Parts: sequence; C-alpha cells; structure tokens
Amino acid sequence: MGMRLPYEPKGAALELAACREAEVLFEGPAGVGKSRAWLERMHFLAQKYPGSRHLILRKTRRSLTESALVTFERDVLMPGHPLIGRRSRSGRESYRYPNGSEIVVGGIDDPSKVLSTEYDLIYVQEATELLEEDWETLLTRLRNGRMPYQQLGADCNPSRPTHWLNQRCHLGRTVRICGRLEDNPLFWDGSDWTTKGAAYRAMLDRLTGTRRARLRDGRWVASEGVIYDEFDARVHVVEPFEPPHDWRRVWVVDFGFTNPFVWQDWAIDPDGRAFLVREIYQTQGLVRDHALEILRLSLGSPRPEAVVCDHDAEGRATLETELGMRTLAARKGVREGIQRVKDALRPALDGRPRQFLMRGALVARDSTLVEARVPTCGLEEVDGYVWDVARPDEPVKAHDHAMDAWRYLWAYLGRGERRVATSWQG
Repeated sequence: MGMRLPYEPKGAALELAACREAEVLFEGPAGVGKSRAWLERMHFLAQKYPGSRHLILRKTRRSLTESALVTFERDVLMPGHPLIGRRSRSGRESYRYPNGSEIVVGGIDDPSKVLSTEYDLIYVQEATELLEEDWETLLTRLRNGRMPYQQLGADCNPSRPTHWLNQRCHLGRTVRICGRLEDNPLFWDGSDWTTKGAAYRAMLDRLTGTRRARLRDGRWVASEGVIYDEFDARVHVVEPFEPPHDWRRVWVVDFGFTNPFVWQDWAIDPDGRAFLVREIYQTQGLVRDHALEILRLSLGSPRPEAVVCDHDAEGRATLETELGMRTLAARKGVREGIQRVKDALRPALDGRPRQFLMRGALVARDSTLVEARVPTCGLEEVDGYVWDVARPDEPVKAHDHAMDAWRYLWAYLGRGERRVATSWQG
C-alpha cells in the first residue's frame, strides 16, 4: 500500500467537513473537488463511528464504477488498501471496516439492493440526475442511529434554475455549500494557479454558452433557445422494463468516430409510443466493433423492422455486412424532424406523450466524454440542443448526435412503413 498524504480540506470542502445538517448539497464548477470531499468525509466517519452504515449512490450503479469508486479507491484509500479486496470495481458491493462499519455502493436503478436497509450517511453523486421522489425516499432510510446525526448529502454541477434540487435549497430544506476552483489544492497553491490548475481552467474557458455558465462559473442557468422545451425528465424518463416480444423494434444509428457513434434501440407499443431501451454513445470506436456489441446486446431480443442510418455510405456498408441486415437511409429534413419530435414529446389525446427514455438505457459511459465535460448520452444532450442565433431556423451543430437519431426515428415512423427495411441473414 502506497504512502497516503493527509487530506486537508480547504474552502467549501472545509465547510462541508463541519456540517451536520440533515440535507446538504455541495455544488460548484467542474473540478472543485466535490466528490473527493464527500468521500473523504464518509471514510473518516466510518472509522470514527463503529457499526455505522453509509451509502455511495448515483442514478445507475454502472455509472459509479468509473466515477466515485475510482476517486475513492485511488485517492481516498489508495491502491492496495485492504478494504478494496480482490473483486473488480464493477462487482464491488461494499467496503467493510474492521470496526463493523460499512460503506455500500449502488444505484437508484436497483433500489432493492440499497434501499432495503438503513444508513447514517448517504452521499449522492451528481444528484441532478435523480428525481425529487428519489431524494425523499432516501431520507426515509436515514435511521441507523450509530452517529450523533444522520445526513443525506450530494454534489452536483449546477443545472437549470427550475431544477427541484435548486428549488429545495431556495426553500431552505437543503443546505447549499458553494465551491470554487481555488478550493482544490491540485489547482490552487494558496497564491496562484498550479500548472495543472491553469491547464484545467483554460479547458473550462473554452466552453461556451450554458455549459460555460454551469461548469466554469457554477451558475444555475437555463439554456437559451432550447428546442425541446416540451421535455420533462419527470414525465419522459421511465423505469426500465422488458417490452413485450410483439412490440415493434426500430434501431437508429448516427455514425461517428471523433464524435460519438450513436445506436438507439427503440420499442414501439401498439399505441405508437416509442421507448428507448438501450443506447450506445461512444467515441473512438470502429463500426465493426460497434456492430458486434449491438449483436451481443440484442441477443434474444426481437429483430428490428428497420435499421435507420445516417447517410455515411462506408459506415452503412460495414454495418450491413457485420449485422447481416439491410439499412435504411434516414430522412434528414431538420425542421420537419424536429417538429415530429416535439409532437411526440407533447401529451397526446390520452394525456401521455409518445416518446419515453428508459432510465439507465446508456450501455456504458465514455470516460473521454466525461473528462471533456460534454454529454455522454442522449438525455444529457436535450438541455443543450438549442437554436442557432445566427441561423434561427437551424439548431446549433454541437453535441446533437442523439438528437439527430431522435429526428431519424420519428421521420421513419411518420412514413407509416413496417417491416420492409431489414433482412436477417444467417
């Protein structure tokens, strides 16, 4: 086990270390050290209070593997620590301390594993991903009683001003602690920016618009000119389920290498509602490799009636060869496609919209995109998909790969065609 230098919280992290309020949000720009501060605090409390129980939580268990658990094992415990054990991070269920304390890890996507017991401290990473109902459910699990106080804590980069978490802070239900880049000793030495800090700040300076305001300046701001203002995660994001075998299935593909390659698996119910079941959103991958992953993921699932693709001739040819299916060129009319998506997001005559995303549909999070602070899935693109001020009839062409796929889906469904576009060979 390597030598571990003592952690010395500074600024907002020091404020967090002394906070005993029941609900606490540590917010601020990207790179403040919010997660590290929470994880150090949890490790300290687990050692201080024997038999205490703690939970590290995120929207999905899979997303923890390459985020909070990396920080916890690399920076808080350090490689070789006996608490880590021999299991891989993806299979980690908890960290058991010699004094009987335990830190459990999990996701809201599998509540039976993490919400069937009681805790003293729960830490939610990127809490803006959760619904307020999730947050209030977590409050009911804080009753283990092995610490002098019980606490539900979270971190996040700011989102839109109307987000329930921001409103909860405004109402005084949740205490807000605001961090700055200067709170991170890796970036600020007490008098000036370190080499690493200067480079990181320069990267944030290159961000524009809403992302700059949120990730660099730490402000809760709304996207100006957002296109899909009908979208509401409380309505359009649903818990995952296995669609019936007789529902229509449509695959949509937007090719990319430096930009993300996007594959979306949609299930269409008898009333014409589309549910996103699975999504690949990955950079630096070959079409052939993506095709093999698609075949693996879809093993045992119904065959799609159509594979609707972007107009990349070479990509389509490779995909057809590897999948053993014909593909269909997408209709790419931007304004028409956007209008079809907007119509699908609005409530129909029965009061329900016709497009839904299953929670946790993303197959794997691309660490390159995470580090670049850009969207890692379609859900994260929605709020930044805005009209171009210079060309009011066109969307800004940036971080719109899944949004293109949404357009392709509804342009196809609007044709009224069924089971004509693909052929399984083999």
